[in-house]
Amino acid sequence: MATVAEKPTGFRKASAQELPKLHNIGYVSSVGEPKLTNGGLTDDGEEKPQYVMIPVEITGINGSRNGRTSILLRPEWLDVNFNPDRAFDGLPESVQRSLSFVYRRNIGSRGEVSVLEGLAGSEAAGAELAQAILSVDNVEDAEAVAEAIRTFLLDEQRTIGYTMKQRSTKTDEVDPETGKAVYVLDKQYDVDTFWYPTEKEIKRLEKVCEKSQGRQKLAFDVELAF
Repeated sequence: MATVAEKPTGFRKASAQELPKLHNIGYVSSVGEPKLTNGGLTDDGEEKPQYVMIPVEITGINGSRNGRTSILLRPEWLDVNFNPDRAFDGLPESVQRSLSFVYRRNIGSRGEVSVLEGLAGSEAAGAELAQAILSVDNVEDAEAVAEAIRTFLLDEQRTIGYTMKQRSTKTDEVDPETGKAVYVLDKQYDVDTFWYPTEKEIKRLEKVCEKSQGRQKLAFDVELAF
């Protein structure tokens, strides 16, 4: 049976007002030093996978917001023969879910733009970035991998497309019905997904925003984007 967190000693704070998703354009302005994510246990008691995390800062242009994101990866993924559809077989279900989700979001998944691809700015540049990473002599050397990514992303200023959503903050409260932590809306934005800033895609997003009844907005002037 789930327990409810202790009652707050002061007044309960309301969630921030709901904000629309923002579609932005910008460029990569900084690639930080790599570090390992914290370990710990999954909800079902399995050891959490650890990832190399490389922080990235994005500078918005033409009215777009600045953003921060991170590239998450594991050394064994940086091999042309690695097969994400089979590599996680036989692992505990919670570990498989984590590894599969993080791989698809950061490295690649059919029909979606991954973090690495999105930061490169185009499909062609994403393929070039992949080759730069695969060319690292020792992919176990996180510093060398980060340097390859840094050199590629900062050597040329490429326009990238990214969508930001309102941040949800975890509270100490527990929902007595679900047993899960309660989240509240914050007033800040986080980078959510990436897309290629082609004229076709921007026009598509413009139409999506027009039909969203204010739930999605372009943060930049379309006429100045090309």
